[in-house]
Amino acid sequence: MLNIDGLSIETARKMVAYWKEHHPAERPMYTIMFAFTKDMLMALEGFAEKSAEKLYGSIQAASRDVELPRFIKALCLPGIGTDVGKILADEFGSLDHVLQKLAEEPSPQEMLQEINGIGPKTAEVVSSAEFSTAVENLKQYVSIAAYEKQEAPVGDFAGKIFVLTGKMAQPRSYYVDLIEKAGGKEGKAVSGKTDYLVIQDVNSTSSKAVKAREMGTKLISPEELVNMLS
Repeated sequence: MLNIDGLSIETARKMVAYWKEHHPAERPMYTIMFAFTKDMLMALEGFAEKSAEKLYGSIQAASRDVELPRFIKALCLPGIGTDVGKILADEFGSLDHVLQKLAEEPSPQEMLQEINGIGPKTAEVVSSAEFSTAVENLKQYVSIAAYEKQEAPVGDFAGKIFVLTGKMAQPRSYYVDLIEKAGGKEGKAVSGKTDYLVIQDVNSTSSKAVKAREMGTKLISPEELVNMLS
């Protein structure tokens, strides 16, 4: 969620299993990683002192000065990604202002839907008690950097839609960041509006690849994407 170097899905599962064993009365939440010490990480299968120290350092570094859109994505709420985070950050400027407006407005869902890019389902999630609770939980462990609204990028890839699929060398968030910095957008499914399908094997016969070719969408590898946007 915060692009923590060295934190794989397998390691996350080991952390959850450890938590359940040593803290059976506490339901493991996604924030438990911040409660792990180096010694706790060393107790995980496959970890030694150096690997535990490296992961611990990565977790601590990832918890400091987090960009507001990434923080909002890290709440792990349905339908709330960095795109929604950026919309809220651009509109309100800070998380405190988001929460203040939600508390003050008699109809927060209607207020949110007046913002370009926020639909009914997203407005329902953002205005819910679940959103506020998730914010308070994550704020206990993560500091948020001051947000500065950036002008919309211009260039060859501004407004282009990229769909990412399959395993890649870097975390998906790495490629999404490149796309967004170039002014592009991440799409969730291949459609007639998709400009690029990013896939490791451009000759793949997967359903997404086949559909992309039918739609006239260009297929590129993650490496080609990096070269295009760097």
